[in-house]
Amino acid sequence: MNAVNSPTPTPTPTPTPTLPFTFAEFSEWYDEYAETVLKPARVAAVQALNAFLDEELTEAERVRLEVRPGRVKSKSRAWQKLGNKYAPLVESLSSVPAVMDDLVGLRIVCTTGSDQLRLTDDLLPRLDPWVEGDEPVLAIHDMDSIRNYLGKGKASGYRAYHLNLCTFVQHGLDRRLVVCELQVRTLLQESWGELTHEDTYKPGSAPPPLVATLSKRMADLMATLDDMANDLRAAIEETSSPVGLGAGSEPEIPGIGDESANEEAEAVRSFVAERLAGLRRPIDFATLAWEAQRLFGQEVSQGWVGYGSFKDLVRASVPNAKFISEPPGWIWPESFSPEDAALNPEVPESARYLHQVDRSLPLVSTDRWQSAYDALAVATARAEWIPEDLHRGVVHELAKDARQVAESGVVPVTRRHLTYIADSLREVGNLTSDMSSDDVAVSFRSLMVHRVAAFGADADADVVDESQIRDFLTWLGAGLEECERLAAVPTGDPA
Repeated sequence: MNAVNSPTPTPTPTPTPTLPFTFAEFSEWYDEYAETVLKPARVAAVQALNAFLDEELTEAERVRLEVRPGRVKSKSRAWQKLGNKYAPLVESLSSVPAVMDDLVGLRIVCTTGSDQLRLTDDLLPRLDPWVEGDEPVLAIHDMDSIRNYLGKGKASGYRAYHLNLCTFVQHGLDRRLVVCELQVRTLLQESWGELTHEDTYKPGSAPPPLVATLSKRMADLMATLDDMANDLRAAIEETSSPVGLGAGSEPEIPGIGDESANEEAEAVRSFVAERLAGLRRPIDFATLAWEAQRLFGQEVSQGWVGYGSFKDLVRASVPNAKFISEPPGWIWPESFSPEDAALNPEVPESARYLHQVDRSLPLVSTDRWQSAYDALAVATARAEWIPEDLHRGVVHELAKDARQVAESGVVPVTRRHLTYIADSLREVGNLTSDMSSDDVAVSFRSLMVHRVAAFGADADADVVDESQIRDFLTWLGAGLEECERLAAVPTGDPA
């Protein structure tokens, strides 16, 4: 046979001498294990992640997070990684799943960095940690598994957030624990991985120097674009936020003679009524208004089909609806009961109740509140703005700067935590440049007293007596004198 036409033989992977089994033995075992355990685990984990996000997020937020189908590591990749990294830890084939935590890979792609932080700093920590003996559908396997490659990223330019989750699947008569590596990326971080084929280069191999240089430059440029995307989103939200959310006096009902206007008004009222009837938990006004605008067009917000304000439209649609008018404002169904809230002994009962409505409220320790006030004070001293220019993009940059300040402190603070304080102050006009730590703290606590008091009054919840308000203020870091002063005046406009 002519040598030129001879088929090239497929090379057989060389067994790593330090592994106690051959590639052929590994191959047979891995094929069966992937089919009966890893693939079902991938499907179960993806379904659980989707259900978790559907439960925790409003529709407006949910569309910004995509759970990808995930993958089971290929046999050749698993074999290569075993030899390069895990050989000393592997005693037998059955011990492979215990030492390799990324045989199943999950991925969530977020639209922007702010969505990514919402997921990593707020949502994922709500998953229960796995406790040996339990068999959860989805849990955090190990908090020590967190690998935060955001910020400056790896030397290659790679940016993402990694966390190990676990699920259980049926395998014969047994239930098997499967650890899954979750990667959280933004759209641009995901695009960088696709464009550079970063996953191609594993430990033990390296891209050519020119590829490495160009990949790093591209990663840095995309990180800058991610920051711009955050600012763009904030600016769009600011300019397109629903107008007239406050309570009106007497709404102007659409003219009886205009049949098309009447039909549109009826359609919008029906949508609001049906949406609220289907709620299981509170929704903020901005999200509900966004949903109406998406369905009926942006122009529906121009007068809200004759009712003037969105709140008046909602009241006309659902006369018995319950409201919290304190900024940013919430509405919830009659069936909602804050007494059903699971109470954390480290956080005041009133804060847990308020969190049932305002899911963004950080349920953190008192020392973290003080650390946040201190960091924001430093950031506002550096900031330069005028009230007319104070939009969410500015708040985003302020929180980003404060997060860098907080990194040098003892008590950790997340950017989502800092954004919550700064944006709350912005909403009531109390965010200014060059604020002291006390200025930030007192202004924020004054606002929060009104929020929790308004919630208690509107929800008929037993959380507005002075004792509960004092506990709430103490949790936010207030001293005795401030507690006495603010607890006695729980209603009215925030100071």
